[in-house]
Amino acid sequence: YAKGFFANHYRDFWRNIVLKNASAVYTPEGWAYSVGQTHLIGAALEKNIPIYEQEDSTAMTKDTVLRKMDKAITYVQKYNLDNHAKELEQEFQAIKNYREWDDLKLAEG
Repeated sequence: YAKGFFANHYRDFWRNIVLKNASAVYTPEGWAYSVGQTHLIGAALEKNIPIYEQEDSTAMTKDTVLRKMDKAITYVQKYNLDNHAKELEQEFQAIKNYREWDDLKLAEG
């Protein structure tokens, strides 16, 4: 870590990389338990680029992302990891409430 550079700075740094340079995002299994990974996936959805989980050749939809995140949040809450669950819930709500993704989906359909 760089002095004075905290986790949220790294998340925002990599989010900007995705928004400016990425044409797809590939994420490992278990990504929904990681605040950093969910932040990057939110950026990929915002940019409307495909998101692939591990070796899967089918891009995840917003609904799939939300379903996997909801499952992860429930699991984390079960083990009383409240601070982590709160951060995941914030990412979940940001993705769920980002209106433009829904507009893009309607425009495509």
